[in-house]
Amino acid sequence: MIVVVVVAIEEEKEDNYTGSSISSTLCRVVAAAAAVVVVVVIIIIVVVVVVVVVTVLKSSSGSDGSTLEVVVVVVVVVVVVVAVVVAVVLLVAVVLVVVVVVLEVVTVVAAAAIVVVALVVVVVVVVVVVVVKVVVVVVKVVVVVVVVVVVVVVVVSYCCDLGTRATADTARGAELDTTPGEGHRRNDCPDLTQWLLPHVRTPG
Repeated sequence: MIVVVVVAIEEEKEDNYTGSSISSTLCRVVAAAAAVVVVVVIIIIVVVVVVVVVTVLKSSSGSDGSTLEVVVVVVVVVVVVVAVVVAVVLLVAVVLVVVVVVLEVVTVVAAAAIVVVALVVVVVVVVVVVVVKVVVVVVKVVVVVVVVVVVVVVVVSYCCDLGTRATADTARGAELDTTPGEGHRRNDCPDLTQWLLPHVRTPG
């Protein structure tokens, strides 16, 4: 499907523009590689989902679990996952057509985008399955992380407030120390330079 879409795009571009045969061949190779990667990703998704579902069903049902029920659940899950992946690939193919034909973006970038989206789908499926399997542990971890983050934010805010106050006090103290007649507020020793300067006589 992806190969057909990209080849159609390249033929359309060659009709409108003078394209080189090397560029067209390279785009076809990249499109074929992207299609192979997508197929491999779909197979990996199906295998992972089947293994996880069978493991979860066996661990939850024990010896009382029916083999027919397990097979039915696995088939349903596989069909749903494959349908979702195909829908995502179709959507990306449509976006590829729009991006390459309308915006004239390089086909290699669009093919790479398909590969990235397929890998993201794999990661999302695996993460969702794992999270559903260990949802209690995840909730506990999230609660602990939220509590730690709140404590850290409170402590950092308090320390920043103290630092701001200390900086303001230091600046205020420096201002008072350099103000004539107010040195005794911050220093017990009087500022003798303010008293001596009017009495100093320059030579001549």
